[in-house]
Formats: sequence, C-alpha cells, structure tokens
Amino acid sequence: MAKERTFQRGETVPIWAEVRDVDTDALTDASEGAKIVITDPDGTIQVGDPTPVAMDNPDTGKYVYYYTPGAAAVLGWWQTKVKTQDETVDPKYVIEKGGFRLEA
Repeated sequence: MAKERTFQRGETVPIWAEVRDVDTDALTDASEGAKIVITDPDGTIQVGDPTPVAMDNPDTGKYVYYYTPGAAAVLGWWQTKVKTQDETVDPKYVIEKGGFRLEA
C-alpha cells in the first residue's frame, strides 16, 4: 500500500507519472505526452479546466507537474488524473489516478 502524501498550503506538490512499454516494462515517452487535471475536495477543478494541462517530461518516460496550493486552498483529499496518449491515428491511452492530502 502506497504511503499517503500530505502537504500544507503554500508547499509545492510534485505530481509524477511514469509511462512504461507493455512488452519490456522499460520507461518510454508517450508520443503525445501527458496531461493532468487536479480537483480539490469540493469537486472544483483547480488545474485543467476546461482543458487538461501538459506535464513536463524531464526524463524518458517520466512526467511531472508542480502545483502550489494557495493560502486559502481547501483542506482535504485532492484528486489528480493524468492521461497519456501514444500515437494519433490509432491512439492508446493510459489514465493514472492519484492524489494528495492538504492540511493546515
């Protein structure tokens, strides 16, 4: 079981996603990159509304987005959804859901 990630208002939250080749399990880049949506505990999309936001790709198969909740950000469990797309003609998608806890 993964350890719950807890952050405080004003602290930068790194959100990571990895893409792996299904045959070799090696890290690989998605041809169309990765995009993220972040939703607060009240159900309001804070990042990616109306269009998901592109994530940085600092290394092969690794994607990251840095989010800093403001001083008045809602406390509780924040949901993240990362979608990667490989190919455009016959696209293949991977959706990874996760999140983090924001506390005072």
